Amino acid sequence: RTKMSAHGPDPGEKKMTGDEPDPGDFYPTGRLGFNANGLAWLKSKVIDDDCGELWRIHEDLYDLSGFVNSHPGGKDWIILTKGTDITEAFETHHVFGVPQKLLDKFWVKKATNPRKARFTFEEDGFFKTIQRRGAVILRKVGTGPTLLSTLTVDFLVVSFLLMLCLLGVYPSMPLALVTAIFLGLSNISAHNWFHQADKKAWRRFYFDLSLTSSRDWRVSHALSHHLHTNTYQDMEVSAFEPYGLSFLPVEKNSFMKVIQHGYAHLACILIYPIEFVKRVYLILFEDHKLLPENLLAPLQLVFLFLMTQDLAL
Repeated sequence: RTKMSAHGPDPGEKKMTGDEPDPGDFYPTGRLGFNANGLAWLKSKVIDDDCGELWRIHEDLYDLSGFVNSHPGGKDWIILTKGTDITEAFETHHVFGVPQKLLDKFWVKKATNPRKARFTFEEDGFFKTIQRRGAVILRKVGTGPTLLSTLTVDFLVVSFLLMLCLLGVYPSMPLALVTAIFLGLSNISAHNWFHQADKKAWRRFYFDLSLTSSRDWRVSHALSHHLHTNTYQDMEVSAFEPYGLSFLPVEKNSFMKVIQHGYAHLACILIYPIEFVKRVYLILFEDHKLLPENLLAPLQLVFLFLMTQDLAL
């Protein structure tokens, strides 16, 4: 079930007329920009959700700072979401529920402003009904990736590394293409670990072997795209809009309807170097920190450069 916004006029909202397709009635602060990234999305969410230094779940505010080291899912999910409404993440990532006694330990006060998101998660609603039915099955079959999925992504990454070494010794276009295929498949497969608990999700760093950042995409994918799919808060959809692409269910002119499908494939290729350049800029000139995994892709380029140079004196 969903609900329409109950709050009054807000500078962060783009009003709907009722005649156009509805990709979500709330229009987030700082939604569009060429330097859009996961941390910027969270900062905008802090402004819009207006939770102060607390975490919001439904109509209650909690201080989870004392739960950071105890959270079974890991520190990142708590630290990154400070000051935001985490209702969607809380409901969807805890399929077996969370004891109310545990939540009560961190309860601070009732929220005074209505939630921005329209999802209600009512006990007799669609989502909670499906979740309860799914929990029965998951208790039997287990959660997380299967052994086959794990072995597959490991095989792809090992194959990529082996091909990278061969490419350094025997540089050629055919070997480069095969190496690129294994890297692309590794990158796609690694995103399955974005949703896991930190201690179980180390394979998410395979994603950093490309020119992308697993930390940033973990936010944009698990917290934005999966929780607010095809709405204004879906960062992975809106990130293409500064480049002329719109994937939201809104009206498009005839020209975009014709070229968008082909243009989208080109954009998916260009997004990798764009993301890398953007991250370098954010680290050098804004407040992003250089993470160890950010060096995985540049090190490959250094390796290939050294291997293909005549270093004899």
